[in-house]
Amino acid sequence: MDVYTRILGSIPLFRHCNDEEIGSLMKLGRLSVIRKGQTFDLKKINSLNVVVEGIFEIEALGRTDIVYLAPGSFFGNVPFTDNRLRGTIRAMVDSTLMLFPHDELSRFFLLSFKCLRGFIRSVQKMGFEMTAAASRFTGKATSVITVYSGERGAGTTLLASALGLALGEKGKTIILDMSYGGDSVFTGFDRKITSPVSQKMEDDDTARALVEDRLEAVNGSLDILNIAHGSKVRVAGDILHPILFVLSQTYRYVVLDLSDDDAALRDSCFAVSDSILCLVTHARRKSAFYPLADSVLRNCQRVYYVVNAHHSKGTKSFAGGFIMDRVKASSEGPSLQEALTKTDGIAGIRAAVEVRRRALVFESCYLNAAFMGGVLNSLRKHDTSFDLCYSSSLGYVVTALHHLCGDGEDFTRCYAEFFQEERFNSFLDITFPDGHLFRQGGISKFADEVCGKTRIEELQSLPAVMLGETRNGVRHVFSTGYCRDMVAASFLQHPIFEGREIAGKRFCSGFPGIRVRAEDLFRTDTGEVIYVSVSNSLAIGFPRGKLLPLFRDYMGTYLREGVPDSTGELADRSIQLDVSEKDLRPEKILRISEDLANKLLKDIRTL
Repeated sequence: MDVYTRILGSIPLFRHCNDEEIGSLMKLGRLSVIRKGQTFDLKKINSLNVVVEGIFEIEALGRTDIVYLAPGSFFGNVPFTDNRLRGTIRAMVDSTLMLFPHDELSRFFLLSFKCLRGFIRSVQKMGFEMTAAASRFTGKATSVITVYSGERGAGTTLLASALGLALGEKGKTIILDMSYGGDSVFTGFDRKITSPVSQKMEDDDTARALVEDRLEAVNGSLDILNIAHGSKVRVAGDILHPILFVLSQTYRYVVLDLSDDDAALRDSCFAVSDSILCLVTHARRKSAFYPLADSVLRNCQRVYYVVNAHHSKGTKSFAGGFIMDRVKASSEGPSLQEALTKTDGIAGIRAAVEVRRRALVFESCYLNAAFMGGVLNSLRKHDTSFDLCYSSSLGYVVTALHHLCGDGEDFTRCYAEFFQEERFNSFLDITFPDGHLFRQGGISKFADEVCGKTRIEELQSLPAVMLGETRNGVRHVFSTGYCRDMVAASFLQHPIFEGREIAGKRFCSGFPGIRVRAEDLFRTDTGEVIYVSVSNSLAIGFPRGKLLPLFRDYMGTYLREGVPDSTGELADRSIQLDVSEKDLRPEKILRISEDLANKLLKDIRTL
């Protein structure tokens, strides 16, 4: 990673962006060399300018303070805001700026729905005054729910229709028909199907006009829109981004009725989704979706599996998902619309996707992650849960153990076993140094013993993880997958360990270069983000000194060179555990951190 890319990815405006988006921004920006003493009128600047080298000073009109801007700072026209400073800015030394033209940067965000959502939420947190369109966009807090099946005739249109009606009771809802053929939501609701919206759009005005011309009302709270049904050409996935920007200013819920006819369109729908309902005809067939989910989903999407009881009549219970009962409609009985509202199982599905999620983000750290155990114990004992726990490195191991263990005693036992010095040392499975020094056998055995075949998306509270791809260091957020893979990969340090294969690629913890950030979740429909960090005045280590010296010294050097990323300053709440512990004694660490958490989390537990 070059210095410009690192700076761009670290500033609050772009901290939520993934690696691909940062790469696109790098191509969009233009470097400009500014000579010492050169001045600008802030009022006349029509670009966003990021300082990448040098230093500037701002003398804003009406203010007595002089503000100095170092690398990583920015000034100028911030898209979707009405804030414009007046005054002058001057280069103190020869400096370099990366300039982003306002119109081009605005267009970039309009063509990336999740990136736009994260950007607007970030600038809101920074105190900028938003434009009217941006305020409408955030005011609805829109959730995008995709109803999908890889099986023909599984009943996605029925489920999307029933869910749309149910969500309409909670807020303004729209269903988008994303399937080229088969049944249409228009037919189910006895509406004349409109022509598909199948052309590419690059601005919200075009999208608004097309959407308004094709909307069909089902009732006062539910509309339907045809995107792909009957289209003679493939629908470009990019079409969704400006459409969703327009819809998000009106609708609380957007439901996508999606088939498996077009892989590119399917993946585009998954990318913009907050929740995905994978409909299957039998419980055992959900495993067919696993490889696709693990390779494609990168935006912390929540996946739920739904069994259609029409096909699987004997299903009484279904771990990790829901059962949708048969829709009972006939010419002599209730209409399809009436039957859909009474379909068993829909209430539970609606409750899962309508919730404004609360997320707990644990700072990326190494042995200090042991202190996270006390936080989780405190929350458990006070019956306080979060919809999402997001972490990386050893923090994820602790989080996963907490989610997997049935009670506090089980968690304490597994936690103490993981941080027991001899067991930890056994994870360092030495091999001949051909590409790496350690195999993954030791940690894999532990992960298999503790996790079994559990999938993280099938847990009630989702333990999401940030990993790094060993080949190129690209960050990847996993919200689906086998828990054993995520635990093992979170321990593995590249390049001294071989990576863990997940969905055909190899992954490692990526720590300390790759760190979780509160802003990562600004791309999602998460309502509240709480960031927990640890400040330890001492360098914690194992007390008996039996940890392999090579590994201990390597990690010590690695951690000293690591540059902290976000400190969670844009999170809704930030909590810091201030500790002074040198020896990692699991039982003592658990007790100390739980006592601290009991005091610090009191206001959170009462919400």
